Amino acid sequence: KVALLTDEVVSTGEMQYRNDGRIMWRYTSPKKQQIAFSAKDIRITEGTQTRIMALDENPYLGQLKDLLMGLMSGKQLDADGRFAVKVVKNDAKSITLSMTPVQRQLKKFISEVTITFTAPDSTVSEVVMKEPDGSSTTITFTDRKVL
Repeated sequence: KVALLTDEVVSTGEMQYRNDGRIMWRYTSPKKQQIAFSAKDIRITEGTQTRIMALDENPYLGQLKDLLMGLMSGKQLDADGRFAVKVVKNDAKSITLSMTPVQRQLKKFISEVTITFTAPDSTVSEVVMKEPDGSSTTITFTDRKVL
């Protein structure tokens, strides 16, 4: 949801997360795009064009990658004090973490992140990132596979 638009923008695709610090995000619609996070860089591929951005040259991209990895693994949820975390048990099948940024710099970009974990494997089923301007991004994970 973009605050300035009346219609929602919907993308679909596939995400792969690995404990070694890699994330692969493949969008299939409305356009094909691939975003790969590694320990050193982020690679964005659209068609035959690939842009490579080194994480050590752009601290904001590094923070984004760390945030995504922390959210997916659960290891970074409040390890460094960037967020105030509240845990809500929805029912016997799910738990939601509500994370509010504490650091002033993060508050400029994120007003709240909620993460829903689903039993029995405690995998992430949904992530909602709300921005101060009223925009939000909801990522819903379906057909989850734990390998």
